[in-house]
Amino acid sequence: MIGSPLMRSAWLTRGTSLSLVAGCVLALACEESEDPPADGSPADAAVSADASVDARVADAGTGTKGDAGAVNTSDGGAATTAKIGEFSLQLVAPVAASETVSATAGYTALLGKVFDGPATETTVWTKKDEAEGCTLLIPEVPFCETPCGSGNVCVADDKCQKSPSPIGLGTLSVKGVKLDTGSAAFTTDTTKDVKYAYQTPVGASLAYPAFAEGDALEFSLSGESGIAAFTLKGKGIATLELVNGESYPLAAGKGLALAWKAAAQATASRILLKLDISHHGGSKGKIECDVDDDGSFTIPAKLVDALTALGVAGFPSVSITRTSITSALTARGRIDLRLFSYFDRPVEVPGLVSCTGDDTECPTGKKCRDDKTCG
Repeated sequence: MIGSPLMRSAWLTRGTSLSLVAGCVLALACEESEDPPADGSPADAAVSADASVDARVADAGTGTKGDAGAVNTSDGGAATTAKIGEFSLQLVAPVAASETVSATAGYTALLGKVFDGPATETTVWTKKDEAEGCTLLIPEVPFCETPCGSGNVCVADDKCQKSPSPIGLGTLSVKGVKLDTGSAAFTTDTTKDVKYAYQTPVGASLAYPAFAEGDALEFSLSGESGIAAFTLKGKGIATLELVNGESYPLAAGKGLALAWKAAAQATASRILLKLDISHHGGSKGKIECDVDDDGSFTIPAKLVDALTALGVAGFPSVSITRTSITSALTARGRIDLRLFSYFDRPVEVPGLVSCTGDDTECPTGKKCRDDKTCG
């Protein structure tokens, strides 16, 4: 459960931070190192998104399958579907002032990064069960007896792989995304000094929201690093609005019910859900769902019970992400245009009291343990 006002404040602060981190992870552009972020970070909301777009790409081939999963090709179709990067637009909803948090304005964030190869995954997630568009996954961390060394990652038992390096793709030209000046077109470049991250041009700011639901958006790259010029086309989404509370209680034998304001255009976006109740103890598992953006969904009870049985840790959470993804297939790999709006909310597990490290946050006689629980 979420206990004292101090704990509630800690959770709200953590949720805000996770929203920002999610933008970084999804755009592959906020790591201090040049390596792509590994799955298993607090905001690995990209995982189910990548899996679902992989399936849509496989189904669509060189065509399209729904507004939220369009696919196009460049380089004459000599392409691979392995993801090598993305350009993302995140809509961050404003936060109203309360007793525990200060008011913040809503904003739109642009981030983009592309690598010379697919990301190296340091955690392998295996399907344990599935139901109603949701999958229960359990982690396995590969072990390499001989250390992989700098710039390499252990991706399977005794198998090392070089981490990909960021690359530039020339000038990015954007249409349909509004600056605060009112202009809906701009260009931006990147350099090695910023590890080839694409962001809003210096001296400019994006409007909030920078597009309306259904607006036509275009991201065109002039081409570089062995990748020919190509264009990503998408349609705007609405900022996600939750309608059923600030935290969610778990109960044995019951599913986890979530509700949000449904999209006006049913096929224009998807809802990705991730229930993670053991992250701070070394994740024992997670549930990921890819569902219709129709306003409500209940994560099946049998999966929730199975996840709970694997173990819990402090600050259990559920993330809700509205997203639309379109993709370009290039000779080096797939590049996505991802539009998303994201919330991370606390989950209340019976008998669990979370703590940030201070024993005073715990009931009398209890201490704050390494997994952020009182015991």
